[in-house]
Amino acid sequence: MRRVREGAKEKTGAKQRLVWLDCWRGLAVLSMCLYHGLWDLVYHFEKSGFDWFSGWQGYVWQQASCWSFIFLSGYSYFLGRHKLRRGFTVLLTGWAVEEIVSAAATYSSGGGEWQQVIRYGILSCLGLLQLLFYLPERWYTSYRSNPFRKVHW
Repeated sequence: MRRVREGAKEKTGAKQRLVWLDCWRGLAVLSMCLYHGLWDLVYHFEKSGFDWFSGWQGYVWQQASCWSFIFLSGYSYFLGRHKLRRGFTVLLTGWAVEEIVSAAATYSSGGGEWQQVIRYGILSCLGLLQLLFYLPERWYTSYRSNPFRKVHW
């Protein structure tokens, strides 16, 4: 039970948080951070002792993190509001991360191109999918509520 401070009003119609979704999202972020930290150790700093990371175990870990983010984003898309703004925010964040990583990789390699720069990452993928889902989802919900009404955008 959540405690409410005396004198504070509770929001009317506030949606409950899905605890399992928040936990899964937190684990996915933690897993992704650990994976990328190990990736930097193995491939950028060339640390030895992580042979398993280049094998199938590392691949399974990578794919599990990636598909968790895709599933969670798709599931959460239909729970939220401001979908167009969120799509643009995620897409622009993905673009910013790509540019920062590209600049850092170019700087760290002495001006030459570093071979491991990712040009289309998971944030770009999720942002683009959210933008592509916006219009069909809006049309469908409008059509479903009244199939004979003219849709105004």
